[in-house]
Amino acid sequence: MSRQLDGDREARAARRRDRVLVAVNGGLYNGVSRAGGILLGFSVKLDEFDCLLTLRAEFPAGRMVSFVGGYDLADVLQKAAKGAAGDGLRWREDKWGKSTIGGE
Repeated sequence: MSRQLDGDREARAARRRDRVLVAVNGGLYNGVSRAGGILLGFSVKLDEFDCLLTLRAEFPAGRMVSFVGGYDLADVLQKAAKGAAGDGLRWREDKWGKSTIGGE
């Protein structure tokens, strides 16, 4: 029983690593592109209890930001990639960013 539990735990960890790799290696970029934007970058704020990922993207309507929270970096990267792929991210106007589309 213990070996089976260890095997299940290792399989879950491997799937989690794979999802994080997919998110970092084009998953976020492709998801935002699918929604009509260009991913410009992201920043991460970590503390001892949680993690906040801030995505920045350029859309035809202008620069936008989206916030994704979770308990660690791997969690927020997975959530962001899944949300971007399924139009689940809530985008807001980036009040501090300047648009590069349309010469604004």
